Amino acid sequence: GAARAGVRRACVLVATLAKVRGPKTIVRFLPRDAADLEPALRMLGSCHWPAALAAAAAEGDGDSGVGTGGLWETRCVLLLWLSILVLIPFDLAVVDSKVLGVREDIDRAAQGCGTSPVVLAIVARCKEYLADSGWARDVSAALLGKLLTRPGSDAALADFVGWARERLEECASAPPAT
Repeated sequence: GAARAGVRRACVLVATLAKVRGPKTIVRFLPRDAADLEPALRMLGSCHWPAALAAAAAEGDGDSGVGTGGLWETRCVLLLWLSILVLIPFDLAVVDSKVLGVREDIDRAAQGCGTSPVVLAIVARCKEYLADSGWARDVSAALLGKLLTRPGSDAALADFVGWARERLEECASAPPAT
């Protein structure tokens, strides 16, 4: 309730600062503790449409301006924060995905391809934001670039390239818009 609204307000402020000063300047001040990876990913999942929109509307009291405002800023700031958290100098497989509540399909896919469930959860979320027309797309692309070029991310990179190829082929075979 109030804590989530406070986080959203802080993210609106950080997003505004990032627009004015640039994301690279803001990233320098974000914490880089490995223990923050799980909470940041969990929070990103909690501000995903449409469930987050319904929850935010229910939290809004009309006068505070909290309501549904700040959701896109929260997503973007969390993606930006994750883009530096994935640079931690050890294997992301040591992060306990059970704490994150990773979806079962992602957990099964991770076991099948030898990739960390956390990596697959981040990639899955970023894929959804790549279709966005705003800042979330740009930050998701930067996050994917950092995540998929980590040592040991070959399987996740190959899977992502395959997914991207499929999307491009779908676009190429679609009839032109008139």
